[in-house]
Amino acid sequence: MKKLIWGKTLLEAYKYMNRLIKSIDRLVVDNGVHSHYSYNGEGDTLQKMEAIIDLIQRKKRLLVIKMLTEEGVKNLDEYNAKLLVRYYFDKVDTLSIANEVGESRRTVHRHINNAILDFMDKVNELGYTSKQIETMLENENWIVGIYNSFVAKYQNKDRSLRPLTIPPSKQFDRIIKTVYTGI
Repeated sequence: MKKLIWGKTLLEAYKYMNRLIKSIDRLVVDNGVHSHYSYNGEGDTLQKMEAIIDLIQRKKRLLVIKMLTEEGVKNLDEYNAKLLVRYYFDKVDTLSIANEVGESRRTVHRHINNAILDFMDKVNELGYTSKQIETMLENENWIVGIYNSFVAKYQNKDRSLRPLTIPPSKQFDRIIKTVYTGI
C-alpha cells in the first residue's frame, strides 16, 4: 500500500513542480539582484547567499523528483502511461476515461492503481526506493502533506500506514524571511 501512496503522491505533486521551480528561480534572481555587498560586514549579504544556496538545493531536489516522475511514466507501457497522464495531468475523471476506453469506472480505477504500482516499479528500477524518496522530500512539507492525505484515506485498509511527521519549518521560514525581507 505504501508503494501506491508514494506513487499517487509523486504524480499529484508533479502538477505543481514547474510552477514551484519557476518561483524558486524568481526568488533566486530577485534575491541576488537586490543583495547589497558590504566590505565592512554590514548588510545581509551572507544571509542572502545562504538563502540562495538553500533555494538552489531545494530546486535541485524538486528537479530530480520531476525528472524521476517523467522517466517513470515514460517507461510505462503505452496504455498505463496514457491512463496516468489523462487522470493526473489532464485531470480527466474516471467516468470520462471509462467512456473513452469502453470499460466500467471501477475497472478504470483498478487499472489506474495498477498503473501507479507499475510506475513505482519503474521509479525503483531507476534507483529510487520509497525510503529514498521520503528522505529526499522530508523538508518539502507540501509533499509530505499530500502523502499524509493519502495515508488518511487508506488507513482503514492498511492499519500499518503511518503519516510522515512534518519537520519544523524554521529553516524554510528563515529562507522565506531572508528572501522577502532581507533580514
